[in-house]
Amino acid sequence: MSMRVNILIAFALLAQVLFAQQYETKAYKNTVKTMRTSLKGDRQQDFPVIALDGGTITFSFDELNGEIQNYNYTLVHCDADWTASSLNSMEWADGFVTNEITDADISANTTQQYVHYSLTVPNADLSLKASGNYALIVHEAENPENVVCVYCFYVSEQAVAVLGNVTAETRKEIKKRYQELQFDVLQGRYPMRDASTEMKVMVMQNSRPDTRVWLQPTFISAGKFSYKNNDALVFEGGAEYHSIDFSSRFSYGEGIEKIRFYDPYYHVELMPDDPKPTAPYEFMNDVNGRYVINVQEWDDDDFTSDYYFVHFFVPMPSPLFGGKLYVLGDFNHNRLDENSRMIYNAQLQGYERTILLKQGGYNYTYAFVPKGSDKATLQNVEGSHWETENEYQVFVYYRGFGERYDHLLSVTVISSNRK
Repeated sequence: MSMRVNILIAFALLAQVLFAQQYETKAYKNTVKTMRTSLKGDRQQDFPVIALDGGTITFSFDELNGEIQNYNYTLVHCDADWTASSLNSMEWADGFVTNEITDADISANTTQQYVHYSLTVPNADLSLKASGNYALIVHEAENPENVVCVYCFYVSEQAVAVLGNVTAETRKEIKKRYQELQFDVLQGRYPMRDASTEMKVMVMQNSRPDTRVWLQPTFISAGKFSYKNNDALVFEGGAEYHSIDFSSRFSYGEGIEKIRFYDPYYHVELMPDDPKPTAPYEFMNDVNGRYVINVQEWDDDDFTSDYYFVHFFVPMPSPLFGGKLYVLGDFNHNRLDENSRMIYNAQLQGYERTILLKQGGYNYTYAFVPKGSDKATLQNVEGSHWETENEYQVFVYYRGFGERYDHLLSVTVISSNRK
């Protein structure tokens, strides 16, 4: 039986397992680390959106073992809610939507051995011809029901313009802890008869899924849909992200107390991150939660950057009641789960978490989730300030009358003023 036939069979089996679910970026094996998306094929984590008429996106991850595995990837076209669309693959792709991952190498000069995997879309075997949300599923070649990880990304037509700004003037309160986003969507070439049913608009702050809001236009004029004076567009300003850089074990910057080797691995002990809920705003030149993989002593960062245990600590005389505390950043896809949850240590009088991270530079923040809520607040530890520089991602979807999928017309980033 040919390799291509095997791949088609694997695709059919995988469809039975996964296609009914709502996708999210997630590792399904605890040995999978550093799931990264890059638009330039470099070492930086980028927001995962490409244009339909050009551009590529590179997906990479590490698996903490010493043997290269036989993995495939399968692409799924999704609606705006991240469930599989009703299109068949021939309607949104040219080529094969399930393919082998052939780019894999074993790490070198590292205390933690791993295999680095990488693939790029579109490629010689696959091109895309529909905009929208996409899920890329990495799975075992012989056992496609065994999923390794899932990436969510966006393919945009960039067919409409979104113009907006962020202001400190909100109707929510007068203490200047919040920011309000307002913007217009210029209709472009899509003649919408009923924006309330044909268009969907979503906004999130700093790539954080818990901040997502879905919106209806405040008012409509000729060729323009306005989203203003809407309480759903009022967000916490928060604080600038903490930054650390352990790209070298010999020299390290602000925020790191020491790097030590406890056989067989390196450990990064961070300075305690004292809570500052009422402190005045402090400017920090951050990158809004992103990270970059880098090692100073070697070349080929993807294969020679080591893994260090990074120890986060927030001193507090007593635990925060009525909720849970998390450490967030693009390094953990801003997921509010048990892998990012801080644990209170009564003996040390503070919250702690140890996370295995690949060498490089990272942004992170602390977020508290009240009991019964799925949205986090930064005010308990970080404080909140209208001056904070944040990025707001605005997504415009369109499904015309009788159409069977959600076009993604635009992904636009609107930033509050950077100092």
